[in-house]
Amino acid sequence: MLGPEVRVEFMDIWGKKMSNYFWNILARLAYPLFWERYKKQASALGLREPVFVLSFDCDTDADAEATVDILEWLTAHDIKISLAVPGEQLLKHADLYRAAAEHADFINHGARPHAEWHDGRYWSTTFYDQMSVSDVVNDIVQGHRIVCDTTGKIPRGFRAPHFAHVQHPRLQRKIHHALRKLKYAYSSSTLPREAFFKAPIYKIDEIYEIPVTGRYNAPFNVFDSWSHVHSPEFPTILQTYPRRLQDTVDALQEFNIPAILNYYVDPSHVIKQPLFYETLLTIQEQGILFYSFEDVLVRLHLIEQPHPQYEEATL
Repeated sequence: MLGPEVRVEFMDIWGKKMSNYFWNILARLAYPLFWERYKKQASALGLREPVFVLSFDCDTDADAEATVDILEWLTAHDIKISLAVPGEQLLKHADLYRAAAEHADFINHGARPHAEWHDGRYWSTTFYDQMSVSDVVNDIVQGHRIVCDTTGKIPRGFRAPHFAHVQHPRLQRKIHHALRKLKYAYSSSTLPREAFFKAPIYKIDEIYEIPVTGRYNAPFNVFDSWSHVHSPEFPTILQTYPRRLQDTVDALQEFNIPAILNYYVDPSHVIKQPLFYETLLTIQEQGILFYSFEDVLVRLHLIEQPHPQYEEATL
């Protein structure tokens, strides 16, 4: 027999999962209505057409190696990219990422490792909802210092590790409070549905939150490379990923929906995948511009361009 506290926790978790399941199914059935709501909110922000914000989550050694080759190609084709790299990986591959800082913005992605290799595959580690608030804040601060020291750049944005685990409002407020102390401008650590329920960009404790984007006909589902790999043991993307990406862009343009296409991939998942590269070029040829997160905020007159001076944070 479960005790009352266990029953309450179980019901809370079960309720949230059922709520997420309900909204995901409803969004798949009525996606044109949800995008119409999104269109009004995006227009109110000042968006007039889709813009693409592409970022790489570089959690592993394989991602570090892939980043070099992909970044060279992206730079040659004038496609902007933001890199979210855990501090542990930044220190391990310092020379590589220091060179990458010449061509990419860096997002604070915390300090601790986000993945570990065993049993023939990578497994996720470091979940903020399983850590004390003080440990979460310390991970954010240490991640900030590592980005500054390794790349010579001052980050203005943050992405939580495995951010599906930081969706509780109380934890989000604690994270954003820490980011405000660091004088950050934005975070991108929320699920696609928040762009529809709230706005494509909204504030938590004076920090702009930019939710990731789903697909056109599955707007509440995270659309990332990990959800489209062959298997955890063979983590390269299926061809359905770039095709669905193209389908989403085509639909948004067809129905004249201004949007922030905030997508992230693991570089090791897309390296040597020609269709992924071809899709990015096709999107570019359709007149869609690639921006960094900071570029979008500046373009919408939400922040000013200059970086703040780095100051030690007391949290």
